[in-house]
Amino acid sequence: MSAVTVTTNENKAARTGPERLLAALRANMVAFQPGVAEAFLAVPRHLFLPGFPEDQAYRDLPFVTKRGADGLPLSSSSQPSTMAMMLDLLGLRPGMRVLEIGAGTGYNAALMSAIAGAEGKVVTVDIDGDVASSARRNLMSAGFDQVTVLHGDGSVGSEEHAPYDRIIVTAGAGDLSPAWTGQLAVAGRIVVPLTLRIVQRVVAFEKDDGFLRSTAVRDCGFMGGFISLAGWGSGAEVTYGLPGKPDVYLRAAGDVGADPDALSGALDGAQLTVPTGLHVRLMDVIRGLGLWLALAEPRLVSLFADGAAADGGSLVPPLVAFPGYRGTAGIAEPDGLAVLVPDRPGSAEFGLLVTGIGADAQRLAGELVEHVRAWDACGRPSTTGLRIHAYPPGHAGAQRHEFVISKQHVRLGLGW
Repeated sequence: MSAVTVTTNENKAARTGPERLLAALRANMVAFQPGVAEAFLAVPRHLFLPGFPEDQAYRDLPFVTKRGADGLPLSSSSQPSTMAMMLDLLGLRPGMRVLEIGAGTGYNAALMSAIAGAEGKVVTVDIDGDVASSARRNLMSAGFDQVTVLHGDGSVGSEEHAPYDRIIVTAGAGDLSPAWTGQLAVAGRIVVPLTLRIVQRVVAFEKDDGFLRSTAVRDCGFMGGFISLAGWGSGAEVTYGLPGKPDVYLRAAGDVGADPDALSGALDGAQLTVPTGLHVRLMDVIRGLGLWLALAEPRLVSLFADGAAADGGSLVPPLVAFPGYRGTAGIAEPDGLAVLVPDRPGSAEFGLLVTGIGADAQRLAGELVEHVRAWDACGRPSTTGLRIHAYPPGHAGAQRHEFVISKQHVRLGLGW
């Protein structure tokens, strides 16, 4: 189906919700295969967002559909442009069998069912019984009752319906389940938002000789990245609230041994700022330097503030800042850290500084500056061209790569 052509205001007003959404995706330069575009036209998103205004459902926005007692999001309807990007990477075709990890509202499963057709099979699994039940109701009300919705642990997949031509994970995964690889057909493909020490990238993997080889890697992230898988696969990341600093947090890769009390006190003490000598764009840092640090530095952390601490406070250097949020990234040890700072906060381009805080501030700042300059000396690599291979534990292949990140079930070999 070809793209919708808009020539008059009357035609624009007459478009259906799905047509408006597809036009918005195309206007945002989201490229995808024709079958994906046809699916967005065929599936009414508002039926998967009961309780939300129908007009909002056809905007390129994510919606949190369930929160925990602490207010943090547990389930959502992903941003349509992100869905389109992942479905394009998935390469789903009519007649294929596909497994989805994370049912959400059921909307993504409906899109895949529209692509796979009557001869295909879509199975979606969610660990939250309420979410699975809601997705099943939404799918039935939209006429997609052929989708199989299961309540269970997505990390074990669904052996009953295997093998799968395609597997898609719709929540941030800190590891790759052996069950997914085992249930994937010989020529199959898996698309997953994979966490690489806090930083996430959407990766399309295909089976190779005893390991998974990336065929594409894409930038991703909203609301701080994909909501993480519950339980297994959530990754080793830890978020600390800093005592005496309401709404100020430190997120770490889990193995830095940060002392929240010591770091909270350090933020009130003397700080040391060191120039890196580099002039950068914000997107260079987000897509390039942040990724480089994730691969090279186990001590990677993000320091961020929400709410009043973001809008009125100055404790967190605003590398990234907008209403209700400000944050930066760096490296940390138990009682000290060094973080990236712009010399002109709020600018799209700026001189990059490093601020050392707490014990050993000078040493930590110097080490972070070295990382920044190493990234620059290598041509400022970013997501473009990144290759990721996922090997079983004990496989020697990872050692051939420039960077290695060890997970519980795989060893990631990464490089450009």
